[in-house]
Amino acid sequence: MKAGVLAAVLILTACGSASAPLQTSATPSSVAVASPTPPPSPTVGAPPTSPTPAVATPHPSPVATASPNATAANWMVTTVRGSDCGAAVSGWSPCFTGASCPTSNLCVIVGAAGTVITSSNPTGGKSAWTGTRIDGTNLITGVSCPTGAFCVAVDQVGNVITSSNPTAGSAAWSVTHVDGSNCAISSSKPAACFLTGVSCPTVDLCVAVDGNGNVVTSNKPIGSAADWIVSHVDGNFLSAVSCPSTSLCVAVDIVGNVVTSSNPTGGSGAWSVAHVDGSNCIVSETGAPCYLSSVSCPSVDLCVAVDESGNVVTSTKPTGGAAAWKVTNLNNGGLYDPYSLHSGVSCPTSRLCFGVGNDSEARGFEISSTDPTGGPTAWTRNIHIGGSILNSMSCPSTNLCVAVTYWGDVVTSTTPGMRPAA
Repeated sequence: MKAGVLAAVLILTACGSASAPLQTSATPSSVAVASPTPPPSPTVGAPPTSPTPAVATPHPSPVATASPNATAANWMVTTVRGSDCGAAVSGWSPCFTGASCPTSNLCVIVGAAGTVITSSNPTGGKSAWTGTRIDGTNLITGVSCPTGAFCVAVDQVGNVITSSNPTAGSAAWSVTHVDGSNCAISSSKPAACFLTGVSCPTVDLCVAVDGNGNVVTSNKPIGSAADWIVSHVDGNFLSAVSCPSTSLCVAVDIVGNVVTSSNPTGGSGAWSVAHVDGSNCIVSETGAPCYLSSVSCPSVDLCVAVDESGNVVTSTKPTGGAAAWKVTNLNNGGLYDPYSLHSGVSCPTSRLCFGVGNDSEARGFEISSTDPTGGPTAWTRNIHIGGSILNSMSCPSTNLCVAVTYWGDVVTSTTPGMRPAA
């Protein structure tokens, strides 16, 4: 789950809201899954504090209404969900939280009300997208599809939802509870089972991360709960993860840390934490200066993360510790207004990365680079590409990017950003 989504879900904890009781709701699998009924305001626990740096309370949510936004010529906005999703109903549950497009012929989007949205023609307009409820009323927070025939999604109450035929309807998805045993979402304790993201480099490895600093791994993702292992690796709220291969996974958290492993299923001792972004990393109601919201590693030799202070954080040796990571601030280069934040990044190759974010008026923008480690001048910005509160993006190739918004829009381009030199 990306920064804009987490902000929307988490901040209301700091404001103090009543806890939502868990209910049992039917799912496509044989497993009964606890599904909280969406309350009138979010009730997700604040992330735990950490010795270095300390975490206070989460930062503010996006504005409560969608902002008008002109669309750039090379981007198209399609409203896929509206009155049927949480943002329109209660103002707290984002319509869309994540997207995964393994090829140009398949995109899978997840979000509110246990729903997955799929398309074999992502630029084909609203009629090209089909929605299926696969996970009760849970908020599905992330999805990863390493191939067109395998997808794994995760949700806010510790479930993984898997499919070997993601476009085949609800019966093709199975729900398995893998993380935590007391998954009630309340304002008095952390979100014990809140899985925030997942990355599957192959069908034989999936790595999910949660709000308690755990990684949840499996070499048999489509198996049973016993096939998943929970390992505590970080004292902070992990926000995203990217695994370009079975020998490298990189997770990021909300206080500027990267958590890396060359043996992702090796348990807690196989993971290392390095602080790479910022020096004053208190998360408050007015900001989260070191909030790493997304990470994309197209290979073991490049990882690119983005944060909510207008930085891109890159490394050509991701497991090399803090010194191996470079922070590039794009605000100071004149690309952004001071309140712009980054919410997603996707690098289809090591020579091309795209990112999305939102300006101070919640209008979506795109950033791109053919030299991601090249500093501020290596990045360009495409302002106002369409959509309000862009949350996530997936770019399966240099010729397709798909971004999603809090309000249920899909924002697509077949000519995103810049092109690599010939």
